Amino acid sequence: MVHGQGLAEVVATGAATQYGRIGKALAEVEERPTPLHVKIRQLVRAMAWLGLVLYMLVVIVTLARGAGWVNSVIAGITLAMAMIPEEFPVVLTVFLALGAWRLGQNRALMRKIPAVETLGSATVLCVDKTGTLTLNQMTVRGAYFGGRDWQVDDPEFARTARELLKLGVLASETEPYDPMEKAFHDVARQSGYPPESLYEGRDFVHEYPFTPVNKMMGHIWQPRSAATPANNASNARAAQPKALLAVKGSPETVLPLGQLTPAEQADVEAALMRLARQGWRVVAFAKAEGVTAPFAADISDYPLTFVGLMALADPPRPGVREAVITCRQAGVRVVMITRDHAVTAHAIGREVGLAQCERVITGADIERMSDAELAEAVRHTDIFARVVPQHKLRIVRSLQHNGDITAMTGDGVNDGPALKEADIGIAMGRRGTEVARRRPT
Repeated sequence: MVHGQGLAEVVATGAATQYGRIGKALAEVEERPTPLHVKIRQLVRAMAWLGLVLYMLVVIVTLARGAGWVNSVIAGITLAMAMIPEEFPVVLTVFLALGAWRLGQNRALMRKIPAVETLGSATVLCVDKTGTLTLNQMTVRGAYFGGRDWQVDDPEFARTARELLKLGVLASETEPYDPMEKAFHDVARQSGYPPESLYEGRDFVHEYPFTPVNKMMGHIWQPRSAATPANNASNARAAQPKALLAVKGSPETVLPLGQLTPAEQADVEAALMRLARQGWRVVAFAKAEGVTAPFAADISDYPLTFVGLMALADPPRPGVREAVITCRQAGVRVVMITRDHAVTAHAIGREVGLAQCERVITGADIERMSDAELAEAVRHTDIFARVVPQHKLRIVRSLQHNGDITAMTGDGVNDGPALKEADIGIAMGRRGTEVARRRPT
């Protein structure tokens, strides 16, 4: 058990918080009628018009045969009422319940029974890459530093990669739960640098969290020998030691801060393409030494030094290619939406058998497109890379604008609006958040 005291600063409340923004987005999503509701409404409307026509026809014929107005109207009403099948709701409910029971046998739970029919009518299935198409079991396979590519099994890798491996540990959580950060800890340990030894003599003093906007995170570590007690910090600020800022993130955001020459930048970008073409997730690492308090508000305020790249393999799930082919044969198009690099997403998309892999639309592309342009673009690609949750919502709406019945998978809090907007939301029950599980239809 951990005990202690802490000081927190409240920077936003209510709708201004991240949860508040997500809640506002959820509230703004309008409930769409399911395909079953639309079909039932059309059927009832058609039967009502048919009943009206027959009612008038019976009244006219009955009057022509000499019956009075009262008898003619009663005969017409009787026939019109007989056209409405009273058993229809019962039969419909029974068949939907049977469908829900069959899905339950395959470990799928339905929050709303009409979703059974919606799932059978889906024409597009939007899925994440990591953990859905792939195993979400990452291992470090390659790296780039010192001006060359490396394989982890290279005999010289462990000896020469100490600086990169150290940053991989220090820029991650001390007790990682994310598979990517676990992989950084594992490769450091296998290379002879146990994370525990890298923490020795250091205190974690500040964090720059990852956000969908900056796509990077940083940890500041201060030498323990000169750490200053909190109550004396103001008096001894000048004597505080210079700390290390360890940064990891997407190459697109880290490289511009790495103080690289144009030639070095070109070499790193070429290495990035080589690693990403193998379907590996590529993470960039940088550092800033001599950091002192008070710490800057953002990582970009520091002059960073680029250190290297590490590439992680996350293999496709067994049978996922066959599942994608089965979906295509059933008339369901599979669309992959991921935060990974476009080249990595393209390689995985080809490996799992997505139909339209020639073009990859990135989050930056989506930002530049109007709703009409995006609706046209989604017709011709099955891969979306470097997206944020807001982009998922626009993609779903664009597919629906084109007449597709869309199913969306998700597990995070940020997936809530897209899950609610989709015709059917599929939450990943075991690892999904409560917000995601409450959104599906």
